Amino acid sequence: MRVLEFTGTKYPKARHRFTLGSRFIAVAGLWREAPGNKPPTTFKMLTTDPGPDVAPCHNRQVVVLQPKSGRPGSV
Repeated sequence: MRVLEFTGTKYPKARHRFTLGSRFIAVAGLWREAPGNKPPTTFKMLTTDPGPDVAPCHNRQVVVLQPKSGRPGSV
């Protein structure tokens, strides 16, 4: 899994790549069905203070959940 972040005000902006050792990631978030299960369904990704790798280019990062095992769905 990789995520790109772009910084700067002039083209071309600086590109920063963040990678994880797995193909999929789980991100902490909240989900709410709309009344009557009709749109709009809403969700939020939870954020936290940035780690040392993200801090130079962003003031926050998503909360990544580490899997308990290598199996999908085992967060």
